[in-house]
Formats: sequence, C-alpha cells, structure tokens
Amino acid sequence: MMIRDKELKLKVDVANADCASRKCYWPRSDPGVFTQGQGYRARGGKVEWLCGTREIHGCPNRDEIIHNTDPQAGARAQPRRSEMEA
Repeated sequence: MMIRDKELKLKVDVANADCASRKCYWPRSDPGVFTQGQGYRARGGKVEWLCGTREIHGCPNRDEIIHNTDPQAGARAQPRRSEMEA
C-alpha cells in the first residue's frame, strides 16, 4: 500500500497505513534489484520510494499487520502452535 510521507512529501510503498509511526520505518528511494556480483539494476520506469527495512529484511511486524484486526488485542492475535497443543 502507498502512504504519503509527511517529511518527504512523497508516496512510500509500505505494508500498512500505520507503518509511518513505527520505529522500523525507513523510507528510501527504490535502488532496484540486487544481484550478487553485479550490484543493483534499475527495475525500469519511474523510481519510487519504499520502506527499506521491509525491502531488505522483511517487515518485522508482518504477523501483527496480517492477523491483528483489533489494535487492543496485543502483538499476536493468533495463538502459537505450542499454545494450541497444551
């Protein structure tokens, strides 16, 4: 999803509308596709902005973003497998 960054005044590709308020949020211009031994290659077209943390390491809050529909429910909305077996 695209949100408008208030400081950059540009649209940034993020996982969730709340991403701009998270400490893992790192807006950066899209460097392209990385190939080991070759470096970065442009994806083609217009250079856009994205969350660098999400692009490089994956979103650390992805489980919360996908499963948690109630913000008061806590970090994990679904129980872990070990909790279900007990």
